[in-house]
Amino acid sequence: MTHKGTYHLSKEALAEYVLLLHSGDSFALEGLYRHYVPRMQAYGISICGPDHKEEVSDAIQELFLWLARHYNKAAGVQNFEAYLFSALRRNLQHRFGVVQHDKTLLERYLQLTEPIKRGLSALRRTGYHPQR
Repeated sequence: MTHKGTYHLSKEALAEYVLLLHSGDSFALEGLYRHYVPRMQAYGISICGPDHKEEVSDAIQELFLWLARHYNKAAGVQNFEAYLFSALRRNLQHRFGVVQHDKTLLERYLQLTEPIKRGLSALRRTGYHPQR
């Protein structure tokens, strides 16, 4: 699925597409994709930042591929739009929460070890070299 040729659907058309999706209609899935992808892309970038456009696009594609395979699981959803955006947010938080956590740990490690590195450099400048 690509998001070329995006378009806006009326509330009535959206409701019809969601009903058709519940029966596995791939045309409806494509229509929903084209309708929502620009807003989902902007929303994803607002969560992750502009450096992660490709990852956001991948997450959106994965979400719609999941819907294509598991369309019946979305049948009981009252607010399809909220469902999509919540699923995207959770996916991105999962992806980038781990990355952000790892980045934070690395930054903390570098902060803690910097004084040690400076101290060793100062000792080496005086001619001291620890035995190995």
